[in-house]
Amino acid sequence: MSINGSFQVAGQKVQVGKVHARKLVTVALDEHTITAYDAETPIAAVPRRSTTELNRTRAKHQITTPGQPRLRA
Repeated sequence: MSINGSFQVAGQKVQVGKVHARKLVTVALDEHTITAYDAETPIAAVPRRSTTELNRTRAKHQITTPGQPRLRA
């Protein structure tokens, strides 16, 4: 999840709110909906605007624990 609480999947941007910013979420694509889960709890379900197939997956994330410095390249 980005720092503003949104993500993009299948060409569609989904906003779930800043309260979920920087969390690692699971996204499920159905025929008509996109659902985001925080662990087992659904946090957003939005109608899907596109019927195209998902042809690639790419995820970027940085998970750091408190007190652990970030690595910079």
